Amino acid sequence: MLNKWFWFILGILTGWLVGWLVELLYWRQKRRQLYEERIKELKGSLEACRRQVAELRDEVERRGRTVVELEQELAAPAEVPIPDDLSEIRGIGEVYKKKLYEAGIVTFADLAASTEEELRAVIQPEGWQAVDFAGWIAQAREMTRRKKP
Repeated sequence: MLNKWFWFILGILTGWLVGWLVELLYWRQKRRQLYEERIKELKGSLEACRRQVAELRDEVERRGRTVVELEQELAAPAEVPIPDDLSEIRGIGEVYKKKLYEAGIVTFADLAASTEEELRAVIQPEGWQAVDFAGWIAQAREMTRRKKP
């Protein structure tokens, strides 16, 4: 009976040893190769990024600005105009107001600075629609003048 247990335990230990050797000699080496290939890819990608950063720095310096100045400019809060209710102008309803906002015309001053051609391109009225762009611009100038302190 003792002999059977001895061979059983010896078989288990031998199987474990063979499994460990296969892991050590084959799979670890295979994983190491995969890791080394991935590291080479990442180093190549990092080098490409470094070259691109150097090119961008050169371009920025050629344009006469330093990266620090640009970072400071980007960090500064942007002044976003508070939109005016353009529907206060006769002839502008919600649909036209939305089209103007989408085109970046959000204040009376923006509208006053626009030309009739620019407004026609934004609104794109149908032939049967009579839109008084000159009147819009005149009203916007008046609203801008009233709005200034």
